Amino acid sequence: GALFLLAELPESEIKSANDDNLRAQRHEAVFKRSFSLVASPGFAFKCHHNAWVGALSNFRQNLGYGGSRVALFSVIIACFVQCIITLGLSELASAFTSSVGQYHFVYIIAPQKNKRFATFMTGWMSILGWWMITCSGLSLVAKAALGLGQFLHPDFEFKQWHEYCVYLSTIIVTITPLLLCPKKIPLITSWSLYLALSVFAILFVTILVMHRHPNDRSDIIRSGQGTSGWKIAPPGFSELSTRCIVLVPAMEQSISPKKCNHRFLDSHRSC
Repeated sequence: GALFLLAELPESEIKSANDDNLRAQRHEAVFKRSFSLVASPGFAFKCHHNAWVGALSNFRQNLGYGGSRVALFSVIIACFVQCIITLGLSELASAFTSSVGQYHFVYIIAPQKNKRFATFMTGWMSILGWWMITCSGLSLVAKAALGLGQFLHPDFEFKQWHEYCVYLSTIIVTITPLLLCPKKIPLITSWSLYLALSVFAILFVTILVMHRHPNDRSDIIRSGQGTSGWKIAPPGFSELSTRCIVLVPAMEQSISPKKCNHRFLDSHRSC
């Protein structure tokens, strides 16, 4: 409801309210705001989407080891557990003094002689962590693209160098807008949101229309489907920890989408 109320206000009034909020916190508006009301939710949606990509990456082995009970009920159990964890994370995130997050907080609490060094190292640790997450996510994109090609052409067998070439191509495609047209990043983010939702709707309808036969509902709770060796086990506990780790950013974005925006703050302020 708040988003629709903001959408009805003129852009000048929204900027004025944001500037007043900054002045109340003893800050001044220095950088230009280039993200619209569509681009910001689009960026938050992409952060949320990355979490589900991570969940999808281990779906195959969970289905193979534990069967349909593990693949389905573990997500439900992990969601309840993660809601409790995210409440604590949200409380911690609310203690950050601004959207720059960890390194601003370190600068406040660090000793006077170590402020700059501690802040510098904290900022670089955050950047390196996101670089590692990005690299692992791009590897999933390469595997998904080659897997789709193999699905369309069953005779095609991709090798490691194929995956590496697709991986490098994905890096080049994603980094090009940051280098050549940084001012277009909000527009690209908005279109990414529309494209992701459109592809989801197309795939959902296509799968429903082209499925060969429906399975009986009893197949979901039928025992003995997995190959892990466990004959009797509560559904979900065999990979609950994995789901909790993967769904941390997903649930964090569900409760507070704007918490992820600080990771992109420095890259678009120069626009």
